[in-house]
Amino acid sequence: MIPKKNKIKKIKDFLLNIPKILVKHFFITLFFLLILDLILTGVLFYKYYLQKRDLEFQSQVFGLNEKLLNNVLEEWQEREETFKSVDSKQYLDLFRF
Repeated sequence: MIPKKNKIKKIKDFLLNIPKILVKHFFITLFFLLILDLILTGVLFYKYYLQKRDLEFQSQVFGLNEKLLNNVLEEWQEREETFKSVDSKQYLDLFRF
C-alpha cells in the first residue's frame, strides 16, 4: 500500500513540474512545437489539397424538381416585392408637428 502512494506522489510531482521543465528548456520546447506544427500542417495540406487535386471530378446529372423550383421562385419574388414596397411607403415624421 505504501509503495503505491509513493508512486502516485512521484507521478503527481512530475506532472506538476512539467511547466517548470518546459520553461527551463524554452528553446528546445519552442523548436519541438514548431516541428510538430510543421508536420501537422503538412499532413493536413497533403490530405485536403494534394490528394483532392489528383481526383478527377465526375460529372453527375442532377434532376430538378420543377414544382419545388417554381415554389422557391414564387416565394423569392414575393419577398422581393415586399422589400421594394417598403421604399415607396410614406411614414409620418414624429418630430414635425
